[in-house]
Amino acid sequence: MSRQLEQKLQEQYTFYLYSRGALFCASAGGMHTPNKMAAIRMKRAGYKAGHPDLVIYEPRGGWHGMTVELKVKNYAEKTQKDWRDELLKRGYYAVIVPGKLDFFGARAFLEEVTDKYLKGEIKNGI
Repeated sequence: MSRQLEQKLQEQYTFYLYSRGALFCASAGGMHTPNKMAAIRMKRAGYKAGHPDLVIYEPRGGWHGMTVELKVKNYAEKTQKDWRDELLKRGYYAVIVPGKLDFFGARAFLEEVTDKYLKGEIKNGI
């Protein structure tokens, strides 16, 4: 159920990003692979476990860009947290939606943090 909600959240969030004129791209990592060979091909092509769901290519506030890991009543895995930590070290503003939030809370969180980021209000203190 949480995967379906995360898919719906991602769809609504992409509409929000389009409305803000942001340059972004989504990862296919969260999508169901039809068979084991497809998963093997993705890995050979460079996909890595834990990669964020979306990357926003808009430098703001001293950050190179923003990455987002979507969660709805679901908590981040270690690989996702590791990606966040490494991206922060490298100058990307990396966000994981708090897992305790329901769909509407997650959506509000995303819109609030993204608005602040796109306005340059979130500064890179590194």
